[in-house]
Amino acid sequence: DIARLNGVVQVSASSDNPGKDVTGSVSVSTAPGLQKFGMDYYFTDRNFIPNMQLKLVAGGNFPEGTTTGRYVILNELAVSQLKLSSPAEAVGKAIYLDTVPVRVAGVISNFYHRGVDIWLRPLILRYEPRELRFVQVRTAAGKEEAMTAQLEAIWKKYNPGESFSYSVWRDDQLKGQSAIGTVSML
Repeated sequence: DIARLNGVVQVSASSDNPGKDVTGSVSVSTAPGLQKFGMDYYFTDRNFIPNMQLKLVAGGNFPEGTTTGRYVILNELAVSQLKLSSPAEAVGKAIYLDTVPVRVAGVISNFYHRGVDIWLRPLILRYEPRELRFVQVRTAAGKEEAMTAQLEAIWKKYNPGESFSYSVWRDDQLKGQSAIGTVSML
């Protein structure tokens, strides 16, 4: 329903709201028994990377027809922390989330997934459709406000009794910027 609205460019889904929260942290290693590193993660669908206009620097998105949990996408900081020599080397490599082996499908550029007031951190995108709880809607320029009522009606159709709320990703990413600016002026 949402994808068919006039002015919608693309729709994606994730487990949490990028720019505000992460789904969690997971211990990651390149082999059982080797040093583990804590990394943030989100569960996302295949549309998340293009919809959020994230840049793939190596490899690709989750493969078509992928089964749940078999592939992950790392950011460049995750590649560095795992001591892989390059994003290209990471693609196709097996890594371990706790003790579960997964394969790296691609590597994205770093982005402020917790907002610009939080340092960049290693990030893993995971594919698990049953964990998707948030919808990202990219709209044509100038259409954001006009679509809110339409989006709320669709939300209530599928989620009666659940409250509807939305935020703008640009605003979420900049949420702490004014506090940082204030401190720097002191």
